[in-house]
Amino acid sequence: MITESVLSSLALYFVAGWCTAELHRYSGFFSRYRRIGYCLSWIVMFLCWPLLLPLYVSYIGTQYQKENNDG
Repeated sequence: MITESVLSSLALYFVAGWCTAELHRYSGFFSRYRRIGYCLSWIVMFLCWPLLLPLYVSYIGTQYQKENNDG
């Protein structure tokens, strides 16, 4: 029972990490990196998603406010 809980938690952590890293990739955050830099930054996004996802949401909110205030 405890093994299933641990494995389920790890699976959810990795799925959320994958989605967060892909979200950053689609948004263009990795456009300045090539080869090993791209891989390393994707891995950091993948592993550190609990810290980076709130920062990303804050960044998107700020960009949205800037777009609406300019118009």
